[in-house]
Amino acid sequence: MTRVFYVTLLLIPLLLFLFIVFTFSGINNQVIFYTVKLISVIPAFAVTAVILRKKLPFASLVANGLICTMAGTCITVLMIILGNYGIRSLFTNGYPLFFIRLGLLGDMIFYHLALLKKWQFKEKELVVEKIKSQLEIEKLRNKISGELHDDIGSTLSGISMYSYMMNNFLVIGKIEEARHSADIILKSAGEITNRLSDIVWVVNPDRDSLLKLFDRLEEYAKDMASFHKIEVQTNIPETITALTLEMEVRRNIYLFCKEAINNAVKYSKATLLCLTIKEKEKLLEIIVQDNGMGFNVANVKRGNGLESMQKRANEINGQFNIYSNENEGTTISLICKITH
Repeated sequence: MTRVFYVTLLLIPLLLFLFIVFTFSGINNQVIFYTVKLISVIPAFAVTAVILRKKLPFASLVANGLICTMAGTCITVLMIILGNYGIRSLFTNGYPLFFIRLGLLGDMIFYHLALLKKWQFKEKELVVEKIKSQLEIEKLRNKISGELHDDIGSTLSGISMYSYMMNNFLVIGKIEEARHSADIILKSAGEITNRLSDIVWVVNPDRDSLLKLFDRLEEYAKDMASFHKIEVQTNIPETITALTLEMEVRRNIYLFCKEAINNAVKYSKATLLCLTIKEKEKLLEIIVQDNGMGFNVANVKRGNGLESMQKRANEINGQFNIYSNENEGTTISLICKITH
């Protein structure tokens, strides 16, 4: 089709030159007029053929409009030719341009119908996208609600039980046992506060940037490591400042990294903890590395921490990797796609 348009454009200056020559030579230039009219049909015919062959969406109406224009142009040229040869009729004598005007009118009508159909389709797409978005939000709400019920609910039940025990210990004068129960209650209440704080932070749309997420992780790592005198280093490239994450992805990355940091601080006996971010070709890699005592990955039994990280990785179609050897530290990484 490109060649058709190219040839048509080349014919324009040639026809203009012939028109000027015919005019100054006194030759009837009507043939130039007919030729121009017929040549204008060629690109329209090529476009119509492509539309009908490829069955492009919403383009069938446009093709009908072009057919109207081509038919009107050809009939008009025919009427003018018949009039020049002395054939008299209502159209050849009185209204020679009637058919081309009718064709243009049909073209405009079909074009506007195509626009209207396209607009209706876009409206339906927006409605479908809105419904999908609402379903995703509802799904996430149900998931968070389930986790609150299972995790925080069980913790609250524990607090209630230890409160009852502490009261009984106080009644019978067992002060040490009561103090121990109070310590457990205090610890459990702190854990609930932290979990609720995490949930509120993650679902906040103002926290959707990747940079804000890792700023919070860095703050968490330093707070955790300070009690164990562990140095924290972060390697975060400037390229991530413009990246944003969907709420579900942000939530799972945050909880994955938090678990990895927590495990490293509690069990590695490390002196250095590194949080590294890498971004390449729409892939994001988060690395939590320590220089602690390490372990044999093949022999270790996966506890709740590792299983939780695997679950977080699976929920965002990510890849969870763990590398460790005894006395060589541990490296945990999560690789996932950047969706925004």
